[in-house]
Amino acid sequence: MEGDFSLNALFSRPGVTRVLLQQGRVLLPSDWNEQVAVSTNRLRELARDLIGPHAGPSGNAGFKITFHAANNQFRIGKGRYWVEGFLVENDRERPVTEQPYYHAGDLKLDGSVLFYLDVREQHVSAVQDPSIREIALGGPDTATRAVVVWQVRALELGSAPKPEEAWQQLQARLARKKVPLLVAEAKRDRDDEACIISPDSRYTGPENQLYRVEIHSAATAQGAPPKFKWSRDNGSISFAASKIEGLTATLLSLGRDRRTSLAVGDFVEAGNDVTRFNDEVRPLVVVKKIDPSTLDVTLAADPGLVTDPKDKRHPFLRRWDSPLIDVPKNGVPVPLEKGIEVTFTQNDADYRPGDYWLIPARTVSGDVIWPPDENGKPKAVEPHGPARAYAPLAHRNTATGVLTELRFELNPQTHLKTAT
Repeated sequence: MEGDFSLNALFSRPGVTRVLLQQGRVLLPSDWNEQVAVSTNRLRELARDLIGPHAGPSGNAGFKITFHAANNQFRIGKGRYWVEGFLVENDRERPVTEQPYYHAGDLKLDGSVLFYLDVREQHVSAVQDPSIREIALGGPDTATRAVVVWQVRALELGSAPKPEEAWQQLQARLARKKVPLLVAEAKRDRDDEACIISPDSRYTGPENQLYRVEIHSAATAQGAPPKFKWSRDNGSISFAASKIEGLTATLLSLGRDRRTSLAVGDFVEAGNDVTRFNDEVRPLVVVKKIDPSTLDVTLAADPGLVTDPKDKRHPFLRRWDSPLIDVPKNGVPVPLEKGIEVTFTQNDADYRPGDYWLIPARTVSGDVIWPPDENGKPKAVEPHGPARAYAPLAHRNTATGVLTELRFELNPQTHLKTAT
């Protein structure tokens, strides 16, 4: 979630069931967000335990895949479906080409094909949904939202495996061969024998921050290493655009103050609803010129995204506080700024665009909030997100035209009985 948070709910204490407010105490955003996370996670775990990996309610199980020969069209059925504890909803029957976040060219239907559901939770701010702002109060930027988003995808399988084998093939492709791990720290032992912390080994920033380290691109077949970028504001500073064309982006606003605005020399990334969901890799470009009167921003290179005034996919520029940085091997620490450094501990890990870690930095302690390992050292942890979930929907053998249903239906587990 790329919101302007002080602390993410990922750092909630284990076993917490409720967050209890006390009289006369300061209420922090992290308190509210932790309570919501506790409730949401428990509901999803309950759904997963009772329903299993995926199923839909009998009589209203959504996402049925049908083929209409008259117009050579695959359609997605209306209804609800549970996937790994996420409730996924499709409000109407629609062609696969008219689903939200559809990317042209995603569905290539040659050979044996597995239709499956790709589900994830996505952050929505006023940049993506302007209706969040309350116009009666002048349109302030207040709370943001988390929404469950989905996409029906099709995997070409080449040869025609049995329907039950198709899902196993997809799971094998989706599984990581080696999960990336990261360590973040500010106070580091410079003298291992005496365990002395050097005075300059601390977080020296003037403000509390929530740093975001995010993988920008995976390793390439040509040998280029994975690359990452970072933001001291959790990547939350973004600017809605009315148009992006060539080297010019026309924005709707330059931010509410100097800290959240754009400046010449800043690094930005162009995107929209579709690129966010599909983890599309767009170049990180430098701001070359800003015209406050027209809100035109001139970029030093093509941002790789073209829009028009009728574009309803909410184009934007997101500001980052670093250029692209190679992920080093052999556990070489990478300094971010102000005493914070990160270490990627896994050589040849399966890095994927969008993987991120959140690092809360605090001025009072001069350190970051990071879980310790069994020896009290900063722990190497897996990416904090984004969480993804998948479910099979249907298998189609193109040679025979047979479409095999792979969804499960959920019948009510309890029935009312007259008391005696």
